[in-house]
Amino acid sequence: RHEIQKDLDRRLVSIHGGKLTTFRKMAEEAVDALSEALGVAPPSSESRAGLRKSMLWPGLDRKDAARLVDELAGVRNGPAPLRNIVDHLVRHYGADARGIMIAAASTPGALTPMFEGLSYTLAELRYLCHNEQVLHLADLAKRRTPVYFLADRAGLDVWPGLLDQLADVLGWTPRRRAAELAELDREFRADTAALAETAPPVPELIPTTANRA
Repeated sequence: RHEIQKDLDRRLVSIHGGKLTTFRKMAEEAVDALSEALGVAPPSSESRAGLRKSMLWPGLDRKDAARLVDELAGVRNGPAPLRNIVDHLVRHYGADARGIMIAAASTPGALTPMFEGLSYTLAELRYLCHNEQVLHLADLAKRRTPVYFLADRAGLDVWPGLLDQLADVLGWTPRRRAAELAELDREFRADTAALAETAPPVPELIPTTANRA
């Protein structure tokens, strides 16, 4: 769900919420609201059609994306783990997946998933550090990827070794890496505590002896 609020007097448009599956609709509504706030004509029907039909993958249409996955995986029915990694990269980075794969060729294990059950690899994380203005470990763990939320506590045990392998990209000293790890751990503990405080009580499925009495 999302909500778009307009303050026409101040010519201010605010967007709240939203998700990937409805981002085009949200963008269209936001531009309509902004057009009204600025007193200009809304986008044409041709522009709206272009937004609704534009490429789902960065720089690729559906057929091109499928062909690129086949090409980068090596063979059409290649090993499932590699195809899963390639599919993940193409869906997230489109044509840039090729460059990620080429860079990975010079680093042993760069295409091995780093977090159990997730497709995030060292190659992808190095790409993000190079191209997505990663200033803190939390940027990489929480904002450039959802690893912080999906890997949960187990993810914290992986980051120390990963930071050693990303040190040359990030330019962080051992002291800086230790500080970033400590801060991520602090954030995780704070988030866990906050969730515990706000979680609804678990209903009692089996009455206790006292309740039965």
